[in-house]
Amino acid sequence: MDVWGSRRYRVRGAIALAGAAALAITIGSCGTDQKRNEAESVVDRFTELLDNQNYAKAAELTSYPTAASATLKQMFAGLQPGKVDYQKTQFIGLGAEGGLFSMDVAWDFGENKTWKYSLQGNVRKLAIGWRISWDPAVVMPQLDHNRTVRLVRTTPTPPPRVTDIVGDALMTEQVINVIKLDPAKTTDPVASTDALAKAIAPVAPLITGPSLLQQLSSAQGKPIVAVNLREPDFAILEPAMARVPGVVMEKQPRLISADRRTWSPMLDALRTKWQSCSK
Repeated sequence: MDVWGSRRYRVRGAIALAGAAALAITIGSCGTDQKRNEAESVVDRFTELLDNQNYAKAAELTSYPTAASATLKQMFAGLQPGKVDYQKTQFIGLGAEGGLFSMDVAWDFGENKTWKYSLQGNVRKLAIGWRISWDPAVVMPQLDHNRTVRLVRTTPTPPPRVTDIVGDALMTEQVINVIKLDPAKTTDPVASTDALAKAIAPVAPLITGPSLLQQLSSAQGKPIVAVNLREPDFAILEPAMARVPGVVMEKQPRLISADRRTWSPMLDALRTKWQSCSK
């Protein structure tokens, strides 16, 4: 009897010890998962704040908030009006003190213009909690402490060509002289509109003083565009226009028909398409 009782005791003791070991393993596993979740949640929060372009709050989640705030503020300002989407693609925990993560980033600048890239970063356990190890390259490739970023519109060189069916130039980029009349720069709008209409009459006989005056009245004090002139015409008319009070002359590159005698409603559509290719 005593022998069987001893065996039952030993069996119960073995089961109790096994249960304690399993409990210890379970508790240890929960502790590791919790630390991993804390680290990963910081990365998730960081991407969320970047999407909202909240540079101040995002910087607070880094190991160097002051430098991070300055870099992020400049980046978002320099890439306006772009919208960004940071997506965490992977997180790898490295024990209780660190982790690795990767992100895919997509900038949308409208007009079917996007910029995509991938990034990697580190997260560390500091005395104040989990923080993103700050490096400017964690938000944009090749960005460092001595570089800034900004959105610059460029035009291909040479610019795109618009040709006709036989390959001859149909439209070319030329300098256009935009002739404006600014009511704030003249004390006599009637005299200025009449004088400007007379000056441009050789190339624009349908533009009259009264029609320009009506434009001024509708513009509520803002400058109006009286006429656009090609360079050869401008060279001839410029002296007479320059004497008119309120006249403002600006040079702008613009796609126009190679031959002034060529006109079609399709030219505007071609110009719009050309501009989309040039941006």
